[in-house]
Parts: sequence; C-alpha cells; structure tokens
Amino acid sequence: MADETIPEENGTTLVPSKNHDARQGHALYNKGYFSMFLFYYIVEGSNNGLLSIFVPIFLIKSALPGIDEGFVLTLATFTMLPFTIKILWGIISDRFPIGRLGRRRPYISAFIILCGVSWLLLIAVLPFIQSLTMAVLILLGLLIETGAAFSDTALDGLIMDITPAEQLGRVEGGTWACYSIGGIMGGTLGIYLWSMIGSGIPVFVMFGCLSIVCGVLIWTIKEPAQAGHRFDLDMLKSLLKKKRYWNGYLFSLATHLPQNAISTLLALLLLIKLGILGSGSMGLMFLLDDDLTWYVLAFQLSAAGGIVTASLVLGRLADKHDRKKIFAGGLLVLLVVLPVVPFIVVDLPSALLVAFLVGLVLGCMSTMTMTFVASITQENPAATSTHFSIFTSFMNAGSTIGLGIFAAITEALLESGVAALEVYAITFFIAPLLALVSVPFVKGLPARPRLARTELEGKP
Repeated sequence: MADETIPEENGTTLVPSKNHDARQGHALYNKGYFSMFLFYYIVEGSNNGLLSIFVPIFLIKSALPGIDEGFVLTLATFTMLPFTIKILWGIISDRFPIGRLGRRRPYISAFIILCGVSWLLLIAVLPFIQSLTMAVLILLGLLIETGAAFSDTALDGLIMDITPAEQLGRVEGGTWACYSIGGIMGGTLGIYLWSMIGSGIPVFVMFGCLSIVCGVLIWTIKEPAQAGHRFDLDMLKSLLKKKRYWNGYLFSLATHLPQNAISTLLALLLLIKLGILGSGSMGLMFLLDDDLTWYVLAFQLSAAGGIVTASLVLGRLADKHDRKKIFAGGLLVLLVVLPVVPFIVVDLPSALLVAFLVGLVLGCMSTMTMTFVASITQENPAATSTHFSIFTSFMNAGSTIGLGIFAAITEALLESGVAALEVYAITFFIAPLLALVSVPFVKGLPARPRLARTELEGKP
C-alpha cells in the first residue's frame, strides 16, 4: 500500500507514514529490551545526580580554591547546555545513520561511553586538584552531559522505533521512574561510598565503568534497518513558523527560568541553615564533620515527594478543570512559598518540610507546563516526537538562562560582601518574580485538551 501522509493546513506534508517500517521495528521488541532501557536510565540519572550533587560537595571538601555558590551555579549552567540543543542531536540521529551500524545504536554507544571516559579522566586529574582551573572542571562536566544528552536523545528514538504502541506507556513510565531513581541514587550513593572509603576515586571508577557497560550492552538490541521516519526539513518549518506554537515555546522557556537554580541552591541553603556548611569570603566550607549522606538523601526524598504529589494531584485536576486557572493557582503558591523559605528552617524537620514544599511548587510548574505541551503536540499526531523535542529544548534553554542569571546575581552579591543568608533571601525572592515572565503567554494556551486535527491509522 502506498505511504499515507498527514497534510498540514496549508497543504504541505508534515510526516510520511511508514507503517511497514513501524511493524518491522515493533517485531524486534522483546521483554529483555525493557530491562536494558531501565538499566540505561538508572545509569544516566546517576551520572546527572553524581555531577549535580556529589561533585560540588566533593570539590568543597577537597578545599579547592574558588568553590562557592556562584561556581556551583556556573558549573550547572554549562553542563545544561547540551540539553538545550537536544533537537540537534535528534536531527543528527535521524538523518545521518552510520552505515550498517544504524542510526541509533552508534550514537547511543559512543556518547554514553563518552560519559564513562570523562569520569575516568577526572580521576587522572585528581592528584592535581589544588592547581586545577575552573575551566578544566567545567569542560569535564560539559563532556559528561554532552554524552548524556546525545545518547538519551538517540535512545528515545530507538525506543519509539521498536516498542509496540500497546507497551509504550509502560516503557516510557518505567524509564522516567528509573531516571528519577538514578538521579537520587547517583549523588547519595557517591557521598556514601566516599564517606565509607575516604576517596572519590572508587566512586568515579564505578560510574565511569557503568556508563561504558551501557555503551556495550546497547549493541544487544536489534535496530531495524529502516525504522521510523527521517527528519524532514519541511516538517520542522511547519512547527517553527506558527505564532501559536511560539507562544507555547516561550511559555515553556519562561516557566523553567527559576527551577534549576532553586533546586541547585536548596540543598546548600538547608545545609547552611542546619550549621553543617558555612559560607564566607573563602567560599563554602564544612563546619561539622557530619555524614552528609542521610541529610542529602532526606532532602532529595522530601523534594521528590513534593514533586510526585503535585504531579498526581494536578495531573488529575488538569484533565477535568481549566488548566489556566490551575496554573495561576500554582503560580500564586510559588509567590507565597519561595520568599519565606530561607526564614523558616530552624531544624531538620523544618528543613524536610521546606524541601517538600519547594518540590511541591516546582512540581506544580513542571506538571502544568508538560500538560500544556502535551496538549499542543497532540494536535499533530505524526509529528509529536519532533514537536516535543522543540519544547524540551526551550525548557532546557530556560533552565540554562535562569542558572546563568542566578549565578551572576549570586556572585555579584557575594563579592559585594552581602552575607550568605541574605543572598539566599534575595535569590528566593527573585525566583518567583522571574516565573511571572510566563504569565503573558498563558492566554494563548489551551485551557482544556484539544483533539488532534487528524488521526493516522496504521493499515496492513
């Protein structure tokens, strides 16, 4: 049967349908692949958790000169850059297969191995840590996250290529859950092993080797020769030229401006308020020789509890009620909660409560953003992956821009002699105001789910 197409409103073609290729890919799927996907996302999440949680604490305790809140935010800013251009990685994976090796597995393997090699390179420079420049550490972080972003994008494509539609929800849900678990596990397990062994080298070796193992095991998954659709330039043009879509893109960027900065600073604030960390002219320093493992794990779990609660509750509400009103309510809570965070932490229980509340408000922003995005992308059933990657790029760009803004503000305040807690008070006051940038774009978003304009039905 001839290939079907989905026409755009102006008559141009969005995506050609390749039903035969889809069936060919789905026939390759087996249950063992699901386990491989889960393992990969645990490792990828662990890489990110290790970089965002363990590495800053490791550098602080190593007494490396110049490590302060500003550097932590700067490191996070640079390492987010590869995720802001995920659509580029998707285009490369779609358009440029590596001969008979395929167009997914070579990129997945090469770039997740890049993560592992970068961790091992960090081991090589540890003896010279006192003389390392910030640029070297940022470069290694950038290599790690470039490997994670590219391999993740290519694996998303492979999952879509070979997973049957009736199992896609289970696979996607499982992989995202494992990514979250890995994010918590990477940082806390790294800190625990370091505290037990007294050296960071085994931590970097373990996660470096796990990444390399992922790069090898991915070759056990069979990739269809002609699975899915190659990227089409006309399709990209159709998704980038509509003003209504741009309204959604800018909304996604705006809602993510404060999120990563707040997440990055929250653990540092709580540790300072509990008297475990100190912040002064010499940067961050440990005041108590306590085991940080349980503190960090408790903060992570509390914040995760808030995020999960917001996702479950607001996800149900968004299916039945006006999404714009729900978003407005969440934004109001954000405006009320964040400014008081630095002032209500007095002990561990209050710190855990704060972590939960911050997770709740950030989960609200993320959940509603993703709900709006999903509703918009469903309007073009055959282009959802490409359209979603564009939204993701704007979300990550917002996080990166926000981190850069807060890094500059924090550095300027610290250099001017402002006390650390006052810096956090100012930062947590500015953050919700920055989220207000999203308000002008809410009007153009769908208040309720929209049905797709057309449905693509696979035919034998």
